[in-house]
Amino acid sequence: MIHSSEIAPDFPDVSKSLALYDRAGQLIPGWTQLISRRADQFARGVSPIYAQRAKGSRFVDVDGNEFIDWVNAVGAIILGHADEVVDSAVKAQIDAGSIFTLSSPVEIELAEKLIDTIPSAEMVRYTKGGGEACAMAIRIARGTSAAIKC
Repeated sequence: MIHSSEIAPDFPDVSKSLALYDRAGQLIPGWTQLISRRADQFARGVSPIYAQRAKGSRFVDVDGNEFIDWVNAVGAIILGHADEVVDSAVKAQIDAGSIFTLSSPVEIELAEKLIDTIPSAEMVRYTKGGGEACAMAIRIARGTSAAIKC
C-alpha cells in the first residue's frame, strides 16, 4: 500500500483512512451506502475518508487529523456536531421512550413550532427519511396540480 505522505508530503497522513477504504471495497458495494459519503468525490490520498469523532464545526479522522467540517453532514447538523443542548434533549427523549405505538404530544408541539417559524407552513407532515419525504412531496404536488385544474 502507498503511504499517503508519498502522494502528498505537505498534506495530512490519511493512511488509516485509505486502509479502511480498501477493506470497505471488499465488503460494501460502492464503499458506502450514501452517495454523499463517497470518497471518490475528494482527492484520493490527501482527503480524509473516515471520521473518528466530532465536536462543533470540527471532526477528527481515524488518522488523528483535525479538520473543519465544511459539509456538515450535507446540512443535517446545522448546529454542529455533538451540540450539548440537542444531545441532552435527545438523551432525555430516549430515556422517556423514542418510538411509541401511539402518537406523542411532542409531535404536536414540534408542528406548532414549525408552523410558527416557517411563514409558508400551514400544516406539518413527518417522514422517516429523505426518500419518503421526496415521495410525499411528489404526491402533494400532484394533488395540488389536480386541484388547480378543476
